[in-house]
Order: sequence, then structure tokens, then C-alpha cells
Amino acid sequence: SLGASGYVEDVAFPVVRVLEVEGKKIGYLMCTRLLEFPVEKGLEGSGVYREMLDAAMAQLKASGVEEMVLDLRLCNDGTIEMAQRLASYVVELQKQSTMFAKTLWNHSNTSNNREYFYDPSVENLGLSRVCILTSAYTQGAAEWLIHALRHTMGANNVVLIGKATAGQNVMTAQVAHEYYIRLFPVVAYVADGEGNYDYGSLKPTVEVDEFSFLNLGEYGSMDDVLLYTAVDYILSGSQNDSLWD
Repeated sequence: SLGASGYVEDVAFPVVRVLEVEGKKIGYLMCTRLLEFPVEKGLEGSGVYREMLDAAMAQLKASGVEEMVLDLRLCNDGTIEMAQRLASYVVELQKQSTMFAKTLWNHSNTSNNREYFYDPSVENLGLSRVCILTSAYTQGAAEWLIHALRHTMGANNVVLIGKATAGQNVMTAQVAHEYYIRLFPVVAYVADGEGNYDYGSLKPTVEVDEFSFLNLGEYGSMDDVLLYTAVDYILSGSQNDSLWD
């Protein structure tokens, strides 16, 4: 017999840690969904996930982190507003007044086009570089964030570790039906501050297939091969081939 189903929440920011390696403080934040609230629970307006993000970044700021590893390997859902907020913490301080991204609708709906600027009101971490963990599951808002940061900070300062992302440069909108059928048609391109939306799958700086390893470590620990690789890159400035011996 089967029991009743139960709700299991996919928490947006499940892990936040500060790693101290060779005298350097490295912040780690895992993000599984760039949403302001768990939409399936109907908590619109609560901002519970936004508050979790702010608290996590305040913890990293108070710890005086010098580098950042942002884990987006499981992030495939979100809004441009939350991507904008997360990016505002990460982008270089002097770039906070620049444009994060813009949406480009079709010719019949140009009035919906919007420009999104980095938010200078958040407690910026003052970083000049960020390492981002990616996988084939990384999609949508996470890719908009990566593309925007690469444009703003420079591709060399946004280091991708893992596998190529899914490749979604468009925004969708939900259309509900009385018979509980939900459709998500594409409504707009999401471009960077210069209006470039011609991007697809984002290729990693250092390609690592975590599932080729026998042991998968706990997220946020140095036993996690992707985080280990990112930390090694931060300390050495390149991939250390000895990791794979």
C-alpha cells in the first residue's frame, strides 16, 4: 500500500559556509532556485527566499570573505529580479550602478521591455572575481545571471567549474487553465546590459564531470569535487592537474 504524498520543499539557499584554506577566506553559497518564495505554497509577497539570500550574504560579508564560490549546478528556476539581486552582491562594487540585464519582447509587446540595474542598496561583497559551479541542469535565471556577470566583470573574472549549462536565453510566463493545465510560452529574450541575447549553453572554464567520481562529497565541503576544484583554481589561478592523478 502507498501512503499519502507529502510536500518536500526545495529550499532556495540550503548551504552557506565560509572556508578558510591556506589563510584565505572563501565564501560558498548554494542556490537551487532563484525565487522570492516557494510558489507551490502560495506565499506570494512573503519574500522568504529573498530574506534567506540577504541573511546568507550578510554572514559572508561579516566573515570578510575574499573570494566567492556560487553553486548553481542545481538551479534551473527563477525570476530576473532575484537573479538581479544575487548578482548585485557579487558584482564589483564600482559596477553596481551599471545595467544588469534587459528584456526584449516581440514587436507587438515592446512596451513590456524592461531594463534592470544592479542594486546599490545591498551590502556588496567587494569581489573582483567569482567562481560558479555549473551543470547541464543549470538553466534560465542562473544563465541570465552568469551571462550578465561575464559582461559586467569580464569573462576571465567569472570562472565556471563543472559542465556546460542547458542554454536558455529566454523568459517564459505561466498561462493557467481552468482544468489545471499550465503552459509556459516564451515571451522575451533576456539580454545583458548591451542588449546581447545571442548566447546559448555556457561552457565551463574548467570542465569536470562530478559523476565520473566514485564518491560525491557533501555540498559545501572540500570532499565535493566541484568545490574542491574551484578552491584549487582560486588558490593556484588554474586547474591543478594533480587533482586528477
